[in-house]
Order: sequence, then C-alpha cells, then structure tokens
Amino acid sequence: AAIAGRIVAAAAVALLAAAGMANLHLTPGSAMGLATDAPIAYGVVIAVCALVAAIRPSIGVLFGYGAFVVGLAGAGAWVPAVLLTAATGAWWYFVGRRGTAQAVSALMQPLLGSVGFAAASPVTCGVLLPVLQSVITAAFAFASALIMAGCGSVDIMNWDAVMHLGFSSNPAAGCLAVASQPATWVVGASWIAAAGLYSLLCVRGTRAFDIAGSVMAAVVLMFGACAAAHLASFGGSWLPAPAALLGALVPGVLGILAAVMSIPDRARWAEEEWYVEEEK
Repeated sequence: AAIAGRIVAAAAVALLAAAGMANLHLTPGSAMGLATDAPIAYGVVIAVCALVAAIRPSIGVLFGYGAFVVGLAGAGAWVPAVLLTAATGAWWYFVGRRGTAQAVSALMQPLLGSVGFAAASPVTCGVLLPVLQSVITAAFAFASALIMAGCGSVDIMNWDAVMHLGFSSNPAAGCLAVASQPATWVVGASWIAAAGLYSLLCVRGTRAFDIAGSVMAAVVLMFGACAAAHLASFGGSWLPAPAALLGALVPGVLGILAAVMSIPDRARWAEEEWYVEEEK
C-alpha cells in the first residue's frame, strides 16, 4: 500500500510539473514553454519533482502544485496562481503535511482528473482519511480542479491534460467561466458531501458500515452529476453527458469495491495490525 501510494504521488506530481513547466516560457511565444526552450532542463525538473514525491509524498505534493503555480504565472494568470498558492498552503498546513494518505487523496484529482475521473479524489478521501481531513481535502481538490479546468477544458471533472498541457491564452477568464456556472458548485458540493459521508460511516470500523458509506458516496456523486446536468440545461434533462456520467459512476463503483475489500478499515489500522490480519 505504501509503495502504491508513492507511485501515485510520483505520477501525479510529474504530471503537475510537466504542465507547469510547459507554460514557463524562456522564449516569448515558444510552443510548449520549457519543453521547447530547454528540453533537458524540462526533463530534469519533472524527474526531481517525481523523485521527491516518491520519497516523501507529503513534500512532493508541494513541488507538484508549486510547479503548476509557476506555470500559471508564466501564462499570465496571476490571480489563479495566487489563489492556488493560498489553497495549497492552507490545505498542506492543516492536512497535507500529515502523511502519504493525505497527499495521495489530493493528488488523485490532477492525476485521474486529467482523464475525466476527478471524482476519484473525494472517494479516496473517504477511503483513507478521518472525517475532517476528508472534507478539507475534498474541498481543496475541488478548488484545484476549478483552476485546472480554467486552463482550457472548462470541465470540472476533466482538465484534459493531453489537450491542455499548454494552457489556454487566458486561464484567468477560463477560471471565471467555470466558477460562474452553478453546475460547478453543485459538483463541488457533491464531492465534499461524498467524502464526508464515506469517511463518517467508516468510523464504526465494520465492513457493513464501510459499504453503506461507499454506496452513499456513490449516490451523492451521481446525484451531483445529474443535478449539474439539469442546471446546465436550464431545468431540462437530468441525464448527464456520457463523460460526466462515467466520471461520477466509475469512482463511485471503485469506492464500493474498496469498502468490500475492507480498505477503509485497513487504512485506519496501526501498521502492526496488518500482520495480525494476514496471519489469520
């Protein structure tokens, strides 16, 4: 589990660093920032950030978001850069510095949100974290998802890293466009509620309650996606687009599978208790 967490952290931080440095232009107008201007330096920065995350995820997460903030500044998006810096600093001080589980829970948003499954972050929060930490981290994941969506995709569920590694010409306007949509806030509320409910029911420490929490989280995520579709269609259809439907459904199902496998309970055990369970 510890190795898997470090791998996830390294991959997510590498992606954040790649996106950030691709928007840091040494030569004005270069196609992909540092990747075009100084490809060796680009690779070195990504490798160093990933290595730090693999060794110490709770520190590596700062390198990843820090690199992304540098990219925002390089793209001229100073307000989103300041907001992401403040959000990251507050989250890290209160939650992120506490361990690998906290870092991984937040980093699931940029990693899986790059391909449309940003809701995996609040589910992971519910699986791994205590209630208050889960809620705070889900809120941070939403804030970071909003800013990343503003960099091109304008989709809170999918910042589409492949297409938008190089940010749009005006990320600040994109962030404002995303934030002005009521559907965005409905999705954000569903993430926070799902993370909190999942974690709360895991407090009991039984598989039955874990599964109940996971099902509730999945239902809340689906309701958030449907309500967002309803608002986006100005009171029309409740059926989300296929991508949005899968973006809520797949993380919800994975959360249920995690509960069936007793991962939430194992995540809350002391290290020595793992070996007792394996010897039974």
